[in-house]
Amino acid sequence: MKDTTAAERVEESTRNYIHYWETLAPETVDEILRLAAPDVHFRDPFNEVRDRELMRRIIAETFHVADEVKFRIVQRAFAESVVFLKWEMELRPKRLKSAKLWRVVGMSELRFDEQGRLVEHLDYWDAAAGFYERLPVIGSLLRLIRRKLEVKPPSR
Repeated sequence: MKDTTAAERVEESTRNYIHYWETLAPETVDEILRLAAPDVHFRDPFNEVRDRELMRRIIAETFHVADEVKFRIVQRAFAESVVFLKWEMELRPKRLKSAKLWRVVGMSELRFDEQGRLVEHLDYWDAAAGFYERLPVIGSLLRLIRRKLEVKPPSR
């Protein structure tokens, strides 16, 4: 990267990273190897790894279990060296008979090193509503539990 301030470096790295996710396809998965540090810390509701090759495998697996995978970054915020992205993911699970497109909304917390490489990507999203509640059998049980725990507005 050219000689830039830390804030400019974070912004440029963020733009590159957003481009990666918004254009992600099976043939572009390996680009993460260029964007991330070797010991990148990646965490989502199902995985936690500290290795860019393992992160690449997790991303690649998405295309083995789902079709029509698309990411869209809808907001971003910077707080010193930390970046927060609000995103929407759409996909169609391959193993479920439902032809419905799933949409999940989440947030990611990112950090980059001085070379502009990703060193941390922490995802925050509701795995129950975004995934488990949509599964046959367990989904109906989880939806029932959610309804039982839901705070009801006072009746008028």
